[in-house]
Amino acid sequence: MINIVMWVLTQTQTCTMVSRDLAKVEDLKEYLQGTPFASSAIDILTGGMGNFTCRLRLISRYENQSTLVLKHGKPYVFTSDIKIPLSLERQKFEVEALKIVRECIPGNSFVTVPKVFLFDEKESVIIMEDCGDQSTTLKQFVLDEKCTPDVAETIGSELGTFLRQVHGTINRERYPMVCDVFEANVEGKRISAWATFGRLVSTLKLEDELPALDSPLDVGEDDIRAISEVAERVSAMILKARDTENLDQMWANSPQKWICFGGFALRSMLLVPRCYRPSIVHIQ
Repeated sequence: MINIVMWVLTQTQTCTMVSRDLAKVEDLKEYLQGTPFASSAIDILTGGMGNFTCRLRLISRYENQSTLVLKHGKPYVFTSDIKIPLSLERQKFEVEALKIVRECIPGNSFVTVPKVFLFDEKESVIIMEDCGDQSTTLKQFVLDEKCTPDVAETIGSELGTFLRQVHGTINRERYPMVCDVFEANVEGKRISAWATFGRLVSTLKLEDELPALDSPLDVGEDDIRAISEVAERVSAMILKARDTENLDQMWANSPQKWICFGGFALRSMLLVPRCYRPSIVHIQ
């Protein structure tokens, strides 16, 4: 741990002298040189939006891990062509959420979250546990037609159990100090309200020019008004929420939603919260 702290301090001093972009593989390799996370290869992971995410193939195993996942944040949505602003403060909430959630769920849980090995706030880098290169995303697992009804039932049931454990346990009644920490994630609440209900009416009215909705939906004006009222009311509730914590990571193609295998057997599922903030009960 002391070595890692000294390394972070060294990297912080060095970065003021040399301009580099850690979203570029060669610059990232240089950043990791001489550290426990030095890598022989770096594989860029796709599917996410907010961060540059990659798999490190370590030169030397670290805590018995041969691969780790690294996330590098920018002050904007990484995959956005127009650089949509996104505060780097989100990484502090993510790291804190991973630690808290990991402590709140049983050690033998089928669905879990990764252990964080390093958070370099200066360089906006998080290094965390990986499922390994034999894992696959949930979406790809389904597309490859490997998800039998029995396996799908297991995944769905275990995901439900995980969400119940997290959202049912981490609330103001049981953990008021935790709720106070995440209440500061105003941007997370704003994004959640916009993504879930803020775009609903414009989508139904075909104002967003979505390719998948290129034909009229025939939603009547009375229905639009009713839906608009519901969307406004629920959005306001999300923005004011402070008593129940909510973990966002339900995208099947996320680079941090992995199906893990032991041999050929389905072993576990790993989630990384994209956004952790107060919300309303049962929002998902």
